[in-house]
Amino acid sequence: MGLLASVGLFGLAVFEFIFYLLSILFWSIVYILLGIASPFIYVGGLSIKTVLLPLRFLAQFEALWYFLGVAALTGILFAAACHLALRTFVWLLVLDAQPPSAWAPVPATGHDAISYRAARLAKKRQGELEQYKEQARLGLLVTSLPVIKSPPPASAYSAISPGTKSRSLTRETILEASNEDDSDW
Repeated sequence: MGLLASVGLFGLAVFEFIFYLLSILFWSIVYILLGIASPFIYVGGLSIKTVLLPLRFLAQFEALWYFLGVAALTGILFAAACHLALRTFVWLLVLDAQPPSAWAPVPATGHDAISYRAARLAKKRQGELEQYKEQARLGLLVTSLPVIKSPPPASAYSAISPGTKSRSLTRETILEASNEDDSDW
């Protein structure tokens, strides 16, 4: 056992020596880096003190901050509870179902004015054509009869005196007869 104990003791000594060398190397690098970084650390410390200066003043009102924090937390919890309760009621009572919109666009059916007039004119012509075919079949349509049955519209100019227009009522002078004498003036 003596040999095994001495080998174990020797291994422990070697392990401690290696650990000691590595720790010296590690701490030397740390000290060198701290020496290089010390100006930055100093400026950072000053910056932190400057930023935290207003908070030191506000720290005097510690009880107020506790009160406001508890009030805010209570308000948030109450609002969350109300929100969850109302959403549950809406879900249970199916209150969010949208009724059919009364303003939904109705698709156009039927004819518009132009197509209606065109269809009516085509139907009228078709009816006249059918009437002429029926008259021709019966032998009632005489070729000597004029196609136009109505006289042409009268023009604005008179055939008797060309160049004169028919005068409308607004162009006529209205003369009023008065039984009273003109002594009022």
